[in-house]
Amino acid sequence: MDAPQALVVLSAPPELKEDLIDWLLVSRNVRSFNSEETLGHSSEHGHLSIAEQVRGEEKQIQFQILLPAHEVAAFLDELKTMPHTGIQYWVLPVSETGSL
Repeated sequence: MDAPQALVVLSAPPELKEDLIDWLLVSRNVRSFNSEETLGHSSEHGHLSIAEQVRGEEKQIQFQILLPAHEVAAFLDELKTMPHTGIQYWVLPVSETGSL
């Protein structure tokens, strides 16, 4: 059986997109990742612009990174050294991977 995998999801303000892509491309833990523009919704509106408050959403960039589970802690430690704020993350166990 293969080593357990984890999916790390990063959600960040769009202005961090290029910095995060550059960082992920050189990160020793990351072999590949996906990114997409998405909309975030929250009941906490203090950080939103007036237009975002009216729409009830904020633009974000989201990254999905598949890692061996034993590498997640090192990846997050490296992420936490970045000088940016506003990055949120989730770590999810992956029960199966494959390609068809």
